[in-house]
Amino acid sequence: MSETITVNLVVVNGVLDQAASIVAAESAIVRRAAEMNEEGSRIGDAVAELFAESKGASIALPVVASLVCNRLNVPHQAFSTVSERVMEFVRANAQGTVDKATKAEQRPDSTYLIVKGANGGVCVRADRTVKAAQ
Repeated sequence: MSETITVNLVVVNGVLDQAASIVAAESAIVRRAAEMNEEGSRIGDAVAELFAESKGASIALPVVASLVCNRLNVPHQAFSTVSERVMEFVRANAQGTVDKATKAEQRPDSTYLIVKGANGGVCVRADRTVKAAQ
């Protein structure tokens, strides 16, 4: 996923000031990085609150993204971008892929599970009952 930021170049007496323009660009990048960290924190909190209110429920990933966007009062212009970030957050904090040979999960201590099939969706790992090994 890529993102675009706009930076105004610094022009002094009709001449481009490259050093000042680079400083302006670096400042814009630092500001955007801080904003993204804040967004990530807000997204994580909103996902946690959603599942705290829906204890034990499995919710389809696109629905999780939509509900979180609504909680964050995301304007319609940014809805798809923030929805994608929510889904990226959930995937990054989910169990990961399963090794087909060993059936072992890559991240058995993840916060969320993404379950496929009937009764599938995203759920909190701690809320999911685990079948005993036979």
